[in-house]
Amino acid sequence: MPGQGLGLPVYKLLGGTRTERIRPYATCYPGDIYDGPMSAVLDEITRQAAIAADQGLTAVSPVRVGGAEFAAGRWEAREWLTTGGVSLVQPGVSRAGGFTELMRIAELCELHGAQLTPHSFATGITDVANFHLQAAALTIPMVEFRSSRLGPSRLRTELVHPPEPEIVDGCAALPTGAGLGVELNDELVAAHTLDAAGGRSD
Repeated sequence: MPGQGLGLPVYKLLGGTRTERIRPYATCYPGDIYDGPMSAVLDEITRQAAIAADQGLTAVSPVRVGGAEFAAGRWEAREWLTTGGVSLVQPGVSRAGGFTELMRIAELCELHGAQLTPHSFATGITDVANFHLQAAALTIPMVEFRSSRLGPSRLRTELVHPPEPEIVDGCAALPTGAGLGVELNDELVAAHTLDAAGGRSD
């Protein structure tokens, strides 16, 4: 709302632009690319979890280990960094407390030599919110982005306009409009809003 009122993008309210090249990464799930029995996937997850419990995953992994995707604030993210020893945390802006809290987590990551890649899954709103975060924070090298081409959803294709950013050479353009830089589809929201009794509000 402050961004809309002032006519400024959110990232300018968060301290300004650190980068103009937004780097989204694609999220895929076994059902997207694998149609075999899920038992094999679960067996492998169980095996890897046993290794993590016995030896400490961060001690044996040659690549960055991430966590805190469902963290509800900086204190949970801090526990992942200090106790879990991860070098990558993935809380989402809608669950972890909004822009201010995610910027605090970004600063926390800087103190621990870690990175923040904000979680996003359900809607185009969280996608573009993460774009603003990456623009403003030094410790966010990329942001999660699940294209509707991987999992069709009206929340991605119809909830906001423009519905999805154009990806060119692996990067998306920085939003330039006021606030988040997208327009909410009020008609779609109204059509799926329930009143206190569980009926349609319209």
